[in-house]
Amino acid sequence: MTSSQVNRNQTIGWMSVGAALGLVVTLGGYFVLASLSNQSGDEGSRSNSVGFSDSSNQSSSILSSNQSQTTESEIFTADRPPGDAWNELVADELPNVAQLDLLVRIAKEWTDEAGFEVIQRINDSLTDPIVQNAVIGSIVHHASQTDAESALQHALKLSGPVRDLALSAVAAAWVSLNPIQAMNEVSAIEEGSVRRQMLEKLVRTWAEHDPKTVLEDLELLPENLRELGEREALLALARTDPEGTVAFLQDISDEELKFSITKELASSWSAIDVHAALEWALSDDIHTNDLVLTMILGKMAREDPNFALQTALSQPIDNALLGLEVAVIGEVAAIDLELAVGMLSQVRDGLTKFFSYSTIGKFLARDNDIDRIHSLALGLPEGEREAYYNQVVQQWAASQPESLVAQLDNLPSIDNKYQASMNLVRRNVGTNVLSKSEMEYVRSFLPDDYNSETGRRNQRYTDPGLTEEQAEQVQDHFRRVLEEGSQVWFREGVRVGDKESESKPL
Repeated sequence: MTSSQVNRNQTIGWMSVGAALGLVVTLGGYFVLASLSNQSGDEGSRSNSVGFSDSSNQSSSILSSNQSQTTESEIFTADRPPGDAWNELVADELPNVAQLDLLVRIAKEWTDEAGFEVIQRINDSLTDPIVQNAVIGSIVHHASQTDAESALQHALKLSGPVRDLALSAVAAAWVSLNPIQAMNEVSAIEEGSVRRQMLEKLVRTWAEHDPKTVLEDLELLPENLRELGEREALLALARTDPEGTVAFLQDISDEELKFSITKELASSWSAIDVHAALEWALSDDIHTNDLVLTMILGKMAREDPNFALQTALSQPIDNALLGLEVAVIGEVAAIDLELAVGMLSQVRDGLTKFFSYSTIGKFLARDNDIDRIHSLALGLPEGEREAYYNQVVQQWAASQPESLVAQLDNLPSIDNKYQASMNLVRRNVGTNVLSKSEMEYVRSFLPDDYNSETGRRNQRYTDPGLTEEQAEQVQDHFRRVLEEGSQVWFREGVRVGDKESESKPL
């Protein structure tokens, strides 16, 4: 398969998992982002959770409403030092995550009263990494708005993941106040590794915060960080203003960067206005390519599948001999399999048809629709059916392993049975979804040296020194072994160079 084909197929897979991956990242950064979102105005927000409003109130639902009110009224008294309130709160029997809003409020008051020196004490008193990250990130960001330089020095005294978070918090606050001053101050740090780390954070944060200004004032950045600033700013701008980013493409000389920007444009713009994104992709022959069109058409396929298909069909077959309708059918099949099946009659012949049929075959395998798996194969040229089944059995083994076991003998070729059996063994490793008798049957289609515990062969199928003709002889013999249905030793001598090499047992 060519690299272009691989990219096209990977794109289909990325579209399927992108939403799930985004959800995981969002949940992982939930508490940190919530803490960093709080800027100033602590005094005016005492009646609410500082920086956590709804989210921390949901966490606090672990407590009864009476407990929450009683705890807050006891903790906050007019003459009580925030340090004492902090020590009592972290030592009580209630989970700290349920008191996150109170912890953030007290930590900020304590820092305001006692200075940045208490940041380390606050950090050391917390054991839950989620609470630790949220509290430290919030108070360092808060402290940075008063004295970013001192906040930086105290953040550097921390260790582990929370140190990196604190440095990011300093960078975020400093850039929002005065990015040029931040650059100048950080550039004076003597320790080289710290200086580089903080400068990169400042550049990345500034680019995310104000990408247009960074692009206009690239010369204000340290020379060795201008490329980074341009890249991060363009990516940020593509996410927030994809239409406005197009004008910058013509000035980008780095082809790799241009490719990254166009991908980000395709992703962001299609999420905002897929029709506008498609219009751009179809009209801009210089900056767009088949991957960009594939991404946009994948999104369009979920909103207007028939329009997406007709658009794909109107585009020429690419250099890899693959039409864009493959991507459309894959996306449509994920939400409406019957509609996708109906589209197959319109796909173009060749590899386009093969991969379109294989994609649908995988979905049929997922649903255990055995009859249609076999009938779909008949719609392909006879020479492509073996490859079709080899594609389908991968999903079949993953989704319906017992069904595939029952169908092993009905697969049309020896190679199909071999590929299906390998996939079944790998599926069974660590899951044991198949019974002993089923595994014995599966193993009858595999060579003797295939390890059903690991899903791999114990040794190479052929010696690497074999010629193509000699390797083909080994393959033919292996096929005969399977066809005869017996386990035999392959002892035919195979000459490699000037010496006789004893063949491995199958």
